[in-house]
Order: sequence, then C-alpha cells, then structure tokens
Amino acid sequence: AGPWKWACRDSAKAVVSICGANSVTETSFVSGECGAEVNTCVDGVFIDTTDSTSEKLWACVGTHGFETFAMCSKPQ
Repeated sequence: AGPWKWACRDSAKAVVSICGANSVTETSFVSGECGAEVNTCVDGVFIDTTDSTSEKLWACVGTHGFETFAMCSKPQ
C-alpha cells in the first residue's frame, strides 16, 4: 500500500540516489510523457536507458508502471 523507499547504487556499490513513492489513487493517474529536452519527462518518472549510436534514449513511467510507459528518443 506504500509509501515505499529505496536506494540506487552505481557499479562500485555507492549510493547515488534515494527514491520514494507514496501509494497512488485512481484520481492521481499519470501517464508517462517525454520532455522536449533529452532525459526529461513532462509527466512520470525518468528512467535512463543506454543510448544507441544514433539516438539518446530514456523513458518516462507513469503511475501504473508499464501500462503508462513512454519510450523517448532524440537524435544524437
């Protein structure tokens, strides 16, 4: 039911960020939406992904996970 808290670590196991989320109700439904700039989201939670040789890639995840997921890209 939440709230949740977790830590993200880099390859050396150092903590790079502390994250959290509260429980979500249907009235606060958010779909992921890509921002105009690289690695930004208008709505949702930013998820960085490995860039391709021709594009910068990232994702924005809404309140219902992959049901509200948006994959984002911009040319390199």
